[in-house]
Amino acid sequence: MTVAAAFLASILFGVIFDVPRKALAAAGVAGTVAWVGADVLQRLGMNALGAVFLATLVSSCYGEMMARFTRNPASIFVVPAIVPLVPGAGAYFTMFHFVKGEFTLGLAKGMETLFMAGAIAAGVALVSLIFRFIKGRSK
Repeated sequence: MTVAAAFLASILFGVIFDVPRKALAAAGVAGTVAWVGADVLQRLGMNALGAVFLATLVSSCYGEMMARFTRNPASIFVVPAIVPLVPGAGAYFTMFHFVKGEFTLGLAKGMETLFMAGAIAAGVALVSLIFRFIKGRSK
């Protein structure tokens, strides 16, 4: 059920992000790859931060390869791919704890959320750098 939700969320975000219709399914697959990757890695015992980082690497690689294959910008695949990984619940619970006056819990949840967002950004940036470096070396 969560796999279908990740696929649907990525496609619907792709619609909002104005992804071309022909690329929507591939964007949905990218989000599914990210979600399944993070879920499997966490079930195998990896911590959430590492799982999200590695899942972002894999889904970003998929997005960069699909961009070359379809001759579209990589962002139309990469951005919908990371949507299932975005720590929205973490941000909600950070504010929830602060509003309740539980500042220690709020700070802990906020730092966890910040690190998750940083892991996603670092994964996307690293893959983008690698693909740009490869493209530059081939010219």
